[in-house]
Amino acid sequence: SFSSGVVQGSKSVGGLIGRNNGSVSNVFSNADLSGIEIEKNGELVFEGENIGGIVGYNSNNISNSYFVGSINGVKNTGGIAGIDFGNIVSSYYVNSISGLTNKNGEGKYVSELKLKSTFVGWDFDNIWNISEGESFPFLRSFEDIILTDEFSVSGFVRDFEGRAIDNILIEIYSVQKNDDGNFVPDLTNKITEVFSNSEGYWSIDKLSGRIAVVPKNNEGTYFYPNFVVTNSSSNMSFKYLEFEGGEGTETSPYLISNEKQLDYMRY
Repeated sequence: SFSSGVVQGSKSVGGLIGRNNGSVSNVFSNADLSGIEIEKNGELVFEGENIGGIVGYNSNNISNSYFVGSINGVKNTGGIAGIDFGNIVSSYYVNSISGLTNKNGEGKYVSELKLKSTFVGWDFDNIWNISEGESFPFLRSFEDIILTDEFSVSGFVRDFEGRAIDNILIEIYSVQKNDDGNFVPDLTNKITEVFSNSEGYWSIDKLSGRIAVVPKNNEGTYFYPNFVVTNSSSNMSFKYLEFEGGEGTETSPYLISNEKQLDYMRY
């Protein structure tokens, strides 16, 4: 199993489990873990004890796990377990997490956590998969999940004369794998941002996985190109040119009346 999002508590906070007395294996988390403010004697006090990437308080076995989120606590914070009285093997966390007091598991660089060779003894034939050098491992039971670092995309929208186009709308779609093994935009899952008087500049952050970027003008008309798929921070520039008509599809092709519109079709 896996977890993401935000998990908060004053004691025994884990990315997946607060207190573990059993056996945990083949799991991962990219959640943001934190203590909380508690009122004491009329004052707010920040408390956070036994906070771990996978388990808050561990008294048994953890194996084949990794954590790439963040931790903010006061006492007993660990990359895999906040406090450990059990056995942790073949488990990893990103070593850029600051303030850890219990470094159980093995700290690795982000680049190392995207290599199959890092995960010694893991079953990549039946349980795990990885996009080598591109993603962290993900469970084969969740093939559509490509877990990557958070990133941002940004760029300018200009016309073919180089003039900035304002009042633009940027749609971000998640991209899923279809039955043919190709990645296609999930049109039911999108983020929409409107940028007005920005001189054509746009920027959206806190993205992850594979995405499609769809720029439109304020009338809902698509810019060129329609989709750009990425999974890393990048800058994108789009150019927009109006046609005499048409939607650019097989049944409704663009209508061309001048050489600029014809030149546009080369892209």
